[in-house]
Amino acid sequence: MSTVTLEEAKKQLDELVRRLPKEGEILITSGDKPIARLTAVSSLPRFVFSTAEELEEKLLEGIRQLDAGEGIPFNVARKELKQRAEARRKK
Repeated sequence: MSTVTLEEAKKQLDELVRRLPKEGEILITSGDKPIARLTAVSSLPRFVFSTAEELEEKLLEGIRQLDAGEGIPFNVARKELKQRAEARRKK
């Protein structure tokens, strides 16, 4: 993670924003104290649940699928997700 002063950030905001996809985040300081963090927006979808009950229901559904042998092994899922991410980056 890069660190820049507030003064530098004001002068170089365009450049800092262009660097975010590679660096992920940039810490902004005033004096020696961190005061803000610029972060890249993830292109990956996030799971959003409106209630705790909805989240619990989805988790229980996943557990039932795994217990029934319907889930896929982690390493297979991870490989597939990586392939999908690479395909999206190439577009």
